[in-house]
Amino acid sequence: MAFAVIDYGAEHNLLWVTAIDATGEIWCAPNPKVRMQKNWSLGRPAPAMGDPKLPAELKAI
Repeated sequence: MAFAVIDYGAEHNLLWVTAIDATGEIWCAPNPKVRMQKNWSLGRPAPAMGDPKLPAELKAI
């Protein structure tokens, strides 16, 4: 779950401050690595991880 965003300006990716539920760890993830999850209450479907436009490192996640 992301609970904060750090924005260093136009020349940098946003950094998402995230809490990892499984381990309790706090990590900062750059914007290209962050993905939404399925949320049925908002009508958001599961992400299409097979999308050919995604970078190879994201397809493996």
